[in-house]
Amino acid sequence: MSRISTIGKLLLVIPLIAGPFAPTPAAQAQEDVTASVPFEFSVNNQRMVAGKYQIKLVSNRFLVLHDASTGKSQFLMVSPAWVDVIQSRGRLVFHRYGSSHYLFQVWIPGRSGYSEFMPTRSERQTMLAAKMPFSHANVVAALSTPTQ
Repeated sequence: MSRISTIGKLLLVIPLIAGPFAPTPAAQAQEDVTASVPFEFSVNNQRMVAGKYQIKLVSNRFLVLHDASTGKSQFLMVSPAWVDVIQSRGRLVFHRYGSSHYLFQVWIPGRSGYSEFMPTRSERQTMLAAKMPFSHANVVAALSTPTQ
């Protein structure tokens, strides 16, 4: 009996461990966002050069950012947010403080929500140096182009 109960407990734990990382059915059907960003920007304390980027939603909490020019990809943790309207077009939204840009939101077409990045220490320091609260940051958007 103890062997069966151990296996039963293990089978209950596996979905709990895999759950946050498994793609949801809604995420599997979504398109990627491909956008040309005409300026340098920061995301998760990484400096990114101007260029073409593809972003794919892996789950509600994770995105993959792919730099088309270098071929490098990185996983990014995000916070999901929901709105009432399904988005027909994707976009990247940035906070701008002077000449510094920080990726703030990713909107994926076909979804009724977006993914948001928490401000990093670097962004908070830049905001304080510019003496601007987040609510007064300039917002810049890069619209997506259709995926190939």
